[in-house]
Amino acid sequence: ICDEIIKKHGVPVIIGGDFNNGFNADQGDMPYKKMLEVGFSDIRLTAKETTEMLTHHTEPVLKEDETWENTDMPIRTIDYIFIYGKGIKAEKFDVLTSEKALVSSDHCPLLGYLEI
Repeated sequence: ICDEIIKKHGVPVIIGGDFNNGFNADQGDMPYKKMLEVGFSDIRLTAKETTEMLTHHTEPVLKEDETWENTDMPIRTIDYIFIYGKGIKAEKFDVLTSEKALVSSDHCPLLGYLEI
C-alpha cells in the first residue's frame, strides 16, 4: 500500500503508533524487525538527535481525590514512528516522560521532527 501511495502521490509515508511488539514486549519483536526488513525506517535509529527512552509503562492510577498518579518510567518499547520512501529525513526523535505525560496514558507521547 505504501508503494502505491508513493507512486500515485509522489510523497513519502509516515506511520506511527502502538505496534504492540518490540523491545521487552510480551509479543516479542518479530513484527518490528519485519518492518525494517521491508524498508521502513525507525526514526529513533536514524534521527540526528535521538533518545534511548522506552515508550510503555504501567497504567496511571486514579487516587481518592480524583487526580491521576504514575511515577513509573517506561519499561518496554512498543510505540514507533516509521518513515518509508525518499525525500524525508528524521532530524529528532524524543519520548515525553513528564508527569503529565505519564498520567495521560500507559504510552508515552512520541515526538518526531522530520525534514521533507
